[in-house]
Parts: sequence; C-alpha cells; structure tokens
Amino acid sequence: MAVLSISAAIVGFPLFLMFDPLAIFNGFFTIFSSEIKLVNIIVFSAFPVLLIVHLFLPGIWCARLCPLGGLQLVIADIKSHSKRIFNKKESESFTADSGRRYFLMSGFGLLTGLTIPKILKLSVENVIRPPASVETVLFNSLCTRCGNCNKACPTGIIIPHTDFSDILSWMTPEVSFESGYCLETCNLCSSVCPSGAITLFSVEAKCQLFMGSAEVRLDNCLLVNNRECVKCKESCKYEAIEFVAHNNLFNVIPVVDTKRCVGCGACAVICPEACIDIKPII
Repeated sequence: MAVLSISAAIVGFPLFLMFDPLAIFNGFFTIFSSEIKLVNIIVFSAFPVLLIVHLFLPGIWCARLCPLGGLQLVIADIKSHSKRIFNKKESESFTADSGRRYFLMSGFGLLTGLTIPKILKLSVENVIRPPASVETVLFNSLCTRCGNCNKACPTGIIIPHTDFSDILSWMTPEVSFESGYCLETCNLCSSVCPSGAITLFSVEAKCQLFMGSAEVRLDNCLLVNNRECVKCKESCKYEAIEFVAHNNLFNVIPVVDTKRCVGCGACAVICPEACIDIKPII
C-alpha cells in the first residue's frame, strides 16, 4: 500500500491521504461535533469497521492496508536486503519476489493516480480555509487530518471538509460561519497545527491574512429598503465596510473594501437579514 500510495502521489493523486490512520481515527469523532448526516455516518463507521476486520483478520490492517505500516515494511525490506548484500549472502528469491511485488504495486499506483481523478471528475475546491493556510494543493498534502484546529477554535467555525465531490480535501479543515466568526484576537489554529498546513502567525498579522471576502446581496439589505441598520459596519474590526450614497443623499448602501476585508465572517454572522456571504478567494 505504501508503494502504491507513493506512486499515485507522483502523478498528482495523494492516495496515501485516503487511508491515513489519523484521518480515519479523527473521522470517528466528527459525528459527535456536528449534525448527523449520511456522510458523517460513513466517516464514523470507518474506524469500527477496521476494528471488526482486525478482529477476524489480525494484523491485516498494519501489515497490508495501512500506508504507514506498509512504509515501515518497505524500509525493513530495504534494510534486510542491504544487510544481505553487505554480508554477501543475498538471496536471489528474496530479490526477485520483493522487486516483482514493488514493481507491480508501483505500476498500479501510477495507473490509479492517472485514472481516478478523471473518473471522479474532481471539482475545483471552493471552500474557505483557516487563516494563514498554504495554497490548496500543498495544504491537502501537508494536512494530517488530526483535528487539532477544529478542537482549538473557540468559536467552533473550523469543521472537517466532508464533500464527496472534493475527495482530495477529505477531512481537511474548512471554515463555516454558522456558529460564529474568526476572532480578531485568536491564532490558536496556527499554534496547534503540527504539519505547517496552517502556518504560525501572530494576532497582529491577522489584518493581512485573507481567508475570503464579504459580498452583500443588496436586494435584502435593510438600508436599501429604507430601514435603519449599521450592524455590519459596527461589527467589522478591520474597517472594511463603508456606507456609500446610492441614488440620493438619503439612501446609502454598504460597500466592502476588498483590500481590507479578510473574510472573518463577523458581518455575515450579525446581519439581521442574512444577506452577507463570505466567498473564498480563488
């Protein structure tokens, strides 16, 4: 499995991540932290299924399926073979069997990496990542799916990405503003990330870390309908929303300054008409 995963990754499909033990283990707990959906049930069941398989076929996961376990076996094979060569007692059968196995798995991995993305027709990622996240392709590879950022977020806006149409981002963290917004005084997600997928940043730097940008749907805005409201402007800690005259001096509309708006979601959460959306930066 390790050789297969590495070969698939060479051509751009990180198969290793689909079988990452941390992602499977962390997925078990997602059902307890969000509403119950079919996808959460599927993710939740992966870990119990592995335990059942291990019960009837002891060692099958670590020895044959787990990429981390497989990588250890590959290293052990290389080490053992190196000792045989060094001691001039190499075994031809060992070399032939190991080489044939690795050759076949490498070929299958390359074929998998080339064909699966085309078969699945993977969609372009359109999600909001935590602040200071690295670019998408690197993020999907670096993220260990450990769930640390999800647990550390004080407002609970970081959730696992569970969209089947974007399988490369499976179980990676994304931002949802249903429960709150990204606090301007917080950098916990970067502090607990073990892999660098979310780079470490200071609170003072948050005004320069763009997650997305706010968009106002004016049709539902209270100001456009001649009703008083200043909540979006008051909630913005980055002074990215201004009221601009529209049609006449007595009618103003909210305008977002995209050079200041970092996509924290404060305005979207507080808007009484829910007419503000946070769009990811593409």
